[in-house]
Amino acid sequence: RISIHSSAEIKSISIQSLNGSVIKEFSVNGFTQNINVADVPAGFYLVVVRLSDHSCITRKIIINK
Repeated sequence: RISIHSSAEIKSISIQSLNGSVIKEFSVNGFTQNINVADVPAGFYLVVVRLSDHSCITRKIIINK
């Protein structure tokens, strides 16, 4: 599970492979979101968080199984 917290309202979250393919995508309206990644294979991914102020935050994550 991934927990995402922001001081600005979160509008959407996507999990992408390193080559840019979207693995999961969520529409969100809030400041905190928990994402279940149990069905995502182990590996390196990018989490892209789009905020209500039109900014975008990208972080690399590693999912271990």
